Amino acid sequence: MCIDEVIDEAVTFINSTKWRRDHFTEGIYHTMPTLGTHYELNFLNDSNHRERVTLFRPEMPVIPLKSHPVDFSEKLNIVMPLSGRIDTFVLFLTHFEEILIKMKNRIFLTIVYFGKSMQDLLNVFQPFIAKHRFRSHHIQLVTDRNFSRAYALDLGIKSWKGKQDPIVFLCDVDIIFSQEFVDRCMTYPQKKSRVYYPIVFSLYNPKVLEAYFNQKLTKLSDKLKIRLLEHWRIRHWH
Repeated sequence: MCIDEVIDEAVTFINSTKWRRDHFTEGIYHTMPTLGTHYELNFLNDSNHRERVTLFRPEMPVIPLKSHPVDFSEKLNIVMPLSGRIDTFVLFLTHFEEILIKMKNRIFLTIVYFGKSMQDLLNVFQPFIAKHRFRSHHIQLVTDRNFSRAYALDLGIKSWKGKQDPIVFLCDVDIIFSQEFVDRCMTYPQKKSRVYYPIVFSLYNPKVLEAYFNQKLTKLSDKLKIRLLEHWRIRHWH
């Protein structure tokens, strides 16, 4: 069965005039050779209501399993280990700003910073905080050991003081991600059951690309479409 048939079956299963085929946004599937294929399809209707439909196709016609609303009210806690690399952090903030504007009340940034002082970090972060009145953040300073990503991630996760457990996104400072990726972070993890583990790929040096194509690549979406020439150090969640 092709994916179009699976989508049609999902719309039929929801069985409401609120849903149409063009409300399908994206989905995932997992094929088990001896059993069949498991699908999770996400829909977003004109009223901004989200619904996920789970289906299973054994070696026979597809079988709808369940449908339920997707909870987008949880907080997303971004945990970032950092040691120096202030210029890279400035670049991170440039892209993070776009995400923050759209989901300001649902995103939290935890930075675990290694060094004797975090003044250099504060010099660039405090103007950002003031500009956006961004209070949903926490900086943990580590002075008694060398940089350790594993230690930082563990410390950052345990530093959470909220009443409810958030969705945790473990992030390096040279990771750039889109709003669509954040939506997936909020959609696919299941507490005590499943994590969302995306694929990392390398972006290509925009200075080389701009010379090659003789044009300015200003939008992140334009850069993400390019898969030619040399690798760059910035990595992306896709």
